[in-house]
Amino acid sequence: MAVSKSIQNYFKSQKLVKVAKNTVLSDKREFAKGVFMIKKGAVKIFNNTGKNDFILWIGLDGDLIGVDAAFSKEKSNNSYLCIQNSELYFVPFQEFIDELNKNKNLLAEIMHYLSGKSDELEKRILNINRKSVTANFAELLLSFNHKNVPNLIPFVITTGDVANLIGTTKNYIYKTIQRMEDKGIISFKDRKLQIINKELLRQLVQTEN
Repeated sequence: MAVSKSIQNYFKSQKLVKVAKNTVLSDKREFAKGVFMIKKGAVKIFNNTGKNDFILWIGLDGDLIGVDAAFSKEKSNNSYLCIQNSELYFVPFQEFIDELNKNKNLLAEIMHYLSGKSDELEKRILNINRKSVTANFAELLLSFNHKNVPNLIPFVITTGDVANLIGTTKNYIYKTIQRMEDKGIISFKDRKLQIINKELLRQLVQTEN
């Protein structure tokens, strides 16, 4: 879900902070300090559900982080981990809320963005049960490629994160990668994954059940 020009312009007028890889922006033990828009980098948004962390989504350039927490009176169970060295526009919660109270058009666009993100998450969770691992993996690769992330693994996320995102195991991801590589769809050399044939990848999304 891409942010509107108005949202981009608002955040670009705010403070820019640089955050090192493996820095936790917030976690379930404390409130996030504000709302972020990613200028450059990647942030993993996840929820601790027990033994394993359930990854909700991966925030990339232009994505908003922490907006849902701004509208909640309760502590968020979500954690935000920078998985790359990142540059983020930052707005403290109260300043963000004050601006939305004054700017109803911006508020409407923010709510539209939140709704779209919620729909994306719901669709992914449904697909875990409805589609094959191969189809879900192919769809994940295409979504990152659409955001100009050609080398998803290992430069953005690990195979373990991929497995978490689509509800499977690392071993099955490696088997899926091998099958797709044998068909000339992707290349996976020196643990670096690249898409070779996007058309065949799109076909997997449609044909694999």
